[in-house]
Amino acid sequence: MVESGWEAMRQFLARVAVGPSGSRDLDRGEACRAMRLCLDRQATDVQIGVFLIAERLKRESDEEVLGFFDALLETSQVISTRTRLLVSIADPYDGYNRTAHFAPATAATLAALGVPTLLHGVEHMPPKYGTTARQVLRAGGHTLDVGGGVEALEAAAKRLDSQGLAYVGLEDFNPKLHALTQIRREIAKRSTLATLEKLITPIRGRRQTHVVAGWVHAGYDQLMCRVLQSAGIESGFLLNGREGHTDPHLHRETPLCSYHGEEAVQKHTVSPADVQLRVDEPLVSAGTSPEAMAAQIQAVLSGAQGGASDTVAFSAALILRHVGVFPDLSDGFERARRVLSNGKARDVYAGFSV
Repeated sequence: MVESGWEAMRQFLARVAVGPSGSRDLDRGEACRAMRLCLDRQATDVQIGVFLIAERLKRESDEEVLGFFDALLETSQVISTRTRLLVSIADPYDGYNRTAHFAPATAATLAALGVPTLLHGVEHMPPKYGTTARQVLRAGGHTLDVGGGVEALEAAAKRLDSQGLAYVGLEDFNPKLHALTQIRREIAKRSTLATLEKLITPIRGRRQTHVVAGWVHAGYDQLMCRVLQSAGIESGFLLNGREGHTDPHLHRETPLCSYHGEEAVQKHTVSPADVQLRVDEPLVSAGTSPEAMAAQIQAVLSGAQGGASDTVAFSAALILRHVGVFPDLSDGFERARRVLSNGKARDVYAGFSV
């Protein structure tokens, strides 16, 4: 007799939802199967919610996280571009609401310097419901191609080839994961999906794909690198920046974690003094609403000087060094400043629109 999805999930819950002292970890294959039951909706909504919360309370093992990611990849559309190298800026899909974040401007700066860059995500996501790149781009007047499924994904890949920039939506590369949003809203807590969805990388370079992401909690940096390596991503570059995003600090050192190929994960730090920046206080922005961020990004791309512009140039320089385009950090920083001041990054920024 074939075991039903309901009964299979019931068996998994009997192992992981016992409590801190009695719960047992799943192996990688079992974790993949359990997550597929969630994504394929073979488990009930109640079971899915209990499973996600139980795993969070138990604390997911590394093997479980790898298994969950296997399931996400199995259900995702992943395609390649013709461009040799691609950077994916992988920010949390639930956005930010405490500190300003400038990923769209950093992406335009990288593209202006010949590095095709992808942004991806959703309009809004629980539990934070913070400002997302999609909201900022739309507030800035961009018309984004989302909701068309595989066709939208393929169109984004072509824009990366021709314009150097693209945005893709979760609903287009993994509609099954996107369909769990309501359950995630009801459980009210971040699950492991919040860590993993941003790492899927639905569009990849012909030869090299570099994922730039952020982390907050101790230990997640190396685990995220291991997840990326397991998916065949050429390199990972993680920053312990502000609010889990990819902007470096300007007033103090920023911890970094990275790998290339099959090499061991490296942990190091970077200081704003490395590019002759000296700032005594954290960056203070004019607000984090989509409209406020769109205005700040437009100012940066129009040549305005100050902390926001320095953040974008510093972020771009770190990524350019990591991918080997400008190995000298100061050189990359000055080149990033140049394309921000001369309007080239602003012109490229238009490439986000269809």
